[in-house]
Amino acid sequence: MRDSKPGPQSDAPERVLITGGAGYIGSLLTGVLLQRGFAVTVVDDLLFGGESILAYFSHPNFRFIKGDVCDPSVLTQIRNSQFAIRNSIAAAVHLAAIVGFPACQAVGKPVAWRYNVGSVQRAFAFAEQVGAERFVFSFMVRQAHHEQNH
Repeated sequence: MRDSKPGPQSDAPERVLITGGAGYIGSLLTGVLLQRGFAVTVVDDLLFGGESILAYFSHPNFRFIKGDVCDPSVLTQIRNSQFAIRNSIAAAVHLAAIVGFPACQAVGKPVAWRYNVGSVQRAFAFAEQVGAERFVFSFMVRQAHHEQNH
């Protein structure tokens, strides 16, 4: 993936899909990519708010889809959108997750598993289906230690 400068064969910017793009890292990445000339579609179900991306809504190369990446109908909406039809996807950046042990405990194991494991599998399969050149995701493991009082 390069800075999106239109080449002789295309005047359309390279396209990047960001799942979980309304979060801290996703919103910062969205701003950088838009500044560098990429077209960005953010998919987020806004579990933790979405104020961080409000400034991008007026940008001509920004698109937002409210939804859960684990929901097949959301993936179908992306696949059928102009985002996927007009140009191939240069990269899919998967950031959708429940972050941190306390948050995972609060939502419960099934929900944490769905967002932190199932969504990676679905996002990767989707990126492959639409011909994304790159799939980027982050993974962090933190083991919780509990002191036992005897």
